[in-house]
This record gives sequence, C-alpha cells and structure tokens, in this order.
Amino acid sequence: MQEENKELLNKKSIYDWCFLTSLEDLCFYKNGYCWLYSVAHEEICDIFCENEEEYEYLKSIGIKFVDDKFVPTPKEQLIYEEY
Repeated sequence: MQEENKELLNKKSIYDWCFLTSLEDLCFYKNGYCWLYSVAHEEICDIFCENEEEYEYLKSIGIKFVDDKFVPTPKEQLIYEEY
C-alpha cells in the first residue's frame, strides 16, 4: 500500500496519469455513481457535482470548470457501478 500512496502523492496533475508510467483514465465513484473521470492523454476531466455547494467548494480550492455556474446532471445520465 505504501507504493500506491507514493504514486498518488507524486502526481502534480490529473493529466500525469498516462500509460506506460502510470495507470490511465482514472474514475472515482461516490455512492455507486461516477463522480470524476479523466482521459489523461486528451486532457479531459469531468466532475459531476451533486449540488451547488460542492461545485462552489471545488472552485474555491482552485478547480476550474468550463461552466460559469453549477449545472446539475440527472442521475440517469451518470455512469453507475454496483460494487
């Protein structure tokens, strides 16, 4: 587990996760729904905020969004994985 932690902490950007040196195209799930996914080699990253407070918090810590305001995504359009 220490090696994985080092790998996580050594990355400077979500786009540093490119195959051959790292895993690629990370996804994080929250309550079974995709919360964040990335395509590192295309420099694409989508975050699906549940509410405006979450959106504003992420903006306040430096996350830049394409949309100037919170745009909710209906649950039916989100990727769901039962785990």
